[in-house]
Amino acid sequence: MADRRVCDGTNGTDPATSRANTVLKGICKFFESTDSLWPLAMHDAVVLIFAGPLGQELSRKGIARQHARLFSLPKLDGVAADVVVSGGKGATFTERLVSAIAEVSHYRRIVIIGRDCPTRTADDVNAALTALRHHDTVLGPDGRGGCWLIGLRREVLEVVDGVRWCRGEDFAELASRALSLKVLAVKGDIDTSADLPQEAPTVLPVLPHIPALFVADQWALPPPALR
Repeated sequence: MADRRVCDGTNGTDPATSRANTVLKGICKFFESTDSLWPLAMHDAVVLIFAGPLGQELSRKGIARQHARLFSLPKLDGVAADVVVSGGKGATFTERLVSAIAEVSHYRRIVIIGRDCPTRTADDVNAALTALRHHDTVLGPDGRGGCWLIGLRREVLEVVDGVRWCRGEDFAELASRALSLKVLAVKGDIDTSADLPQEAPTVLPVLPHIPALFVADQWALPPPALR
């Protein structure tokens, strides 16, 4: 989800990021205080697709447009939750992520995914939503220290505060802060062109050998008697 190659380099401790996290904390406290007053305002589950414009994401990752199909928005047919697509607001990755999370912080169960994990399925997302009924944190590791999915209950959204994103450390940091953790299967995501799946080489059909003659500046088949 987080692009290690082009991450803004913030680690959650710079002033701008601290302000963003403060806003998120304020929103969480607001909904905690109004749970008993406005129960209808509290939605149950949401899938946040953290994704900006496709062209911008490809440019940040240094990936050519010809691979854009790998970054299509996830198909989530059959997912038992609302779906929100947001790239957040801000100059840095951390600011944009925190902003996007704040947009859905009124939901009880929040699953966050990107558009850069082609092997993720709707079943994976449903599994995370189900796990959040019994765990406060659900993580899908990418095998390199990051996450292809982050699931959080609303009461623990503050665990994202201070996480050092894009350094291959976010899985360990989030896992260490979880009170009750569910870990999903490892799935690779695409952070750079080096992560692109290798396409099978094109195999040309083997044709029978037919002799040809070069006549009048062009190749031509010989008459039948000479074949």
